[in-house]
Amino acid sequence: MTTQRQEPNLGVLFFVAYRELEQRAHDALVAADITDITLAQARIAARIGPHDTLLDLREITDRWR
Repeated sequence: MTTQRQEPNLGVLFFVAYRELEQRAHDALVAADITDITLAQARIAARIGPHDTLLDLREITDRWR
């Protein structure tokens, strides 16, 4: 029996790349001895809008249209 390998779709590839970017940014903070923020906290902070409100994913993607 042969198995077919399905290629990941573009959305998954972007998600994986974005998570890698987040990890590298957090690693750079830790290397600079900024250790009082976790990766999860950084992910939330990245979504804080100009009026100190948490941005909805739709708001973030609408900016690029």
